[in-house]
Amino acid sequence: MLIDYKERLRREPHLRDMQHWPAIPADSIPQEKRSGYRLNLRVVQMALSGQKYRKIQQATGMHPSQITRLLKRCLTGPEDVPPPLTQALIPSQQIKPISRNKPLSCINAPTGAKGAFQHLLDVVPALRENLDQVLKESLRKGRHGENITPRAFHQYLLLFLEQAGHPEDLYPYTEDSLGYESGRLYLHHRLGALQSERIARQQPKRILAPTERPFEIGREIQIDEQTYDAESSVYLELSGKVTAIRIGRFAVVIVSDADSTCALSYRLAFTQHCSQYDVLSAMELAMQPTETTNMSTPGINVPLGPCFPNQLGEDYARIAFNTVALDNALAHCAASVEGYVCNQHQGTVSLGIPAAPKARHVIETAFRLLSHHAKRHKSTSGAYPTDPLRESTRQKKRPPVVTVSQLEEAIYAVLAMHNRTPKAHLMGSSPLDIYQQMMREHPLRLLPDPGISRHSPFEMSQEARVRWLKHEGRTPHINFYGTRYKGPGLSGLENQIVTLIFDYRDIRELQVVSADGQYRGRVLAPKSWQHFSHGIKTRQYINKLCRVNRIRMKDPLVEYFWLQLQRKNSKKGSLEMLRLYREFNGLARPKIRSEENTVNTEEEIVDHLEDKRTEDNIPPWTPDIANAFKSRQDETGDA
Repeated sequence: MLIDYKERLRREPHLRDMQHWPAIPADSIPQEKRSGYRLNLRVVQMALSGQKYRKIQQATGMHPSQITRLLKRCLTGPEDVPPPLTQALIPSQQIKPISRNKPLSCINAPTGAKGAFQHLLDVVPALRENLDQVLKESLRKGRHGENITPRAFHQYLLLFLEQAGHPEDLYPYTEDSLGYESGRLYLHHRLGALQSERIARQQPKRILAPTERPFEIGREIQIDEQTYDAESSVYLELSGKVTAIRIGRFAVVIVSDADSTCALSYRLAFTQHCSQYDVLSAMELAMQPTETTNMSTPGINVPLGPCFPNQLGEDYARIAFNTVALDNALAHCAASVEGYVCNQHQGTVSLGIPAAPKARHVIETAFRLLSHHAKRHKSTSGAYPTDPLRESTRQKKRPPVVTVSQLEEAIYAVLAMHNRTPKAHLMGSSPLDIYQQMMREHPLRLLPDPGISRHSPFEMSQEARVRWLKHEGRTPHINFYGTRYKGPGLSGLENQIVTLIFDYRDIRELQVVSADGQYRGRVLAPKSWQHFSHGIKTRQYINKLCRVNRIRMKDPLVEYFWLQLQRKNSKKGSLEMLRLYREFNGLARPKIRSEENTVNTEEEIVDHLEDKRTEDNIPPWTPDIANAFKSRQDETGDA
């Protein structure tokens, strides 16, 4: 039995006090409906307090008939069903299901289309079941299903009506759109309901029991890389003329602590895709104490003092990584990365669950922060091909104003500000403050001092056979990445398997250990490979070009750089040229504090002086070296 609002107030007099009405959070109401909700709330409060409708009209501008309609909307209803009350104050809010008591509209006797679609589903036999079967096949992704669209769903509706023998003079044939809009709304509503039912029936593939882990730095380290969303330029001096060259996008590898959200280190990889060496370098940088960096770019400022944990000086401790969270990228699955974490840190490599990026939300947040600032540059690549922030075609013909060094300082500044900014989830402390406090006061698992432990992630080992070509009168040698290495320590080891120990960033020399564990000294690459330091990746690129006769082996390093100079207008070529420039000059290596490289024994002092003397005799690499060498070769060839 329906009762009007007056009878409702007589039976439940406490409803005259709006304090007994349920409250609705303001943020749950759409912004465009909030002003209407506040007006309706004010009108109902005045009406329930006993004020006359004419006075309410003068105060709010609402007609007395509208006031009566509003009270009926809030309080009228079945006596055994609670009234809608506050929900009815929201404009255009559906407070009761639509029901149709009239028959379907006919061409000769139109009765309107309100509630006609739901009535159609009720009166036509098996119509609702057939439509649901189409939607279930689409959700099941079966062989006979299809990716349903509103237009296809409407065609199914008309087909099922024809099969059921529905008269063509009734709804939906009385409408111009044949009920298309009602079918579209029903499609989206029913798809959501069926999908929710399907998810509720499914058992989770993996149940993760919630565990409370202690808040501890080093408990979980998250590492990932991402292509930086902005291009840059670099200035080269060629034959006395300074030229700006566009550099393509490069990758950034970041190492972050999960609990404190502190960025431990980062590394720029001037390649299209990161390698295992870039991941290892980023982890090793987090372990090496460094000094604070001074910004040289105007407008880029960082807080005074340390901005990363390895800049804390005496408070810094080499904390071992317990768990290193990675994804399933090929660079992360490398045996060298797993060996460094498991052997050096005695930790665990966690590759996580596929397609679950939220499990590593700390590192994803760091990249979101970098991407936000990267898109401020006009040279940004944008987030998608039609992004309005994307660099215009006209500007792509010229090098960007932002240089590589400025981008490096910008990345440093963004991560430094993140580490030094107080966070609410850290009780008003910054990530670096939390990291420093826990290093001082908490018992943590530490790595041995680098002066005691000589292990380095850049150190690799490989077995090789010592070969001796007697008929050619040559000395014993070792084949290593397409090059013969020779040294006095190979005498007496002909046709034996030895272990080679080397730094993958500089393979000009190798350390040789015999099968019985004796150190046999070092072997050197030919003089043509000794001019500048180079890594395994560079050697592989050069060997590949030598096989197709694009590079001669007389001086392969210089020729390879000269070849990249010819491709300086290409993004990939300029990026590879920049990588070579940094590798040849040793800029890709992390800077280590001098007190950690001290030498004590007489033998170590002699080796240190020899290395220093060799470094002093090699001039800094410049592109003019490649041009001069090529000119000298051309003159020799012409002669």
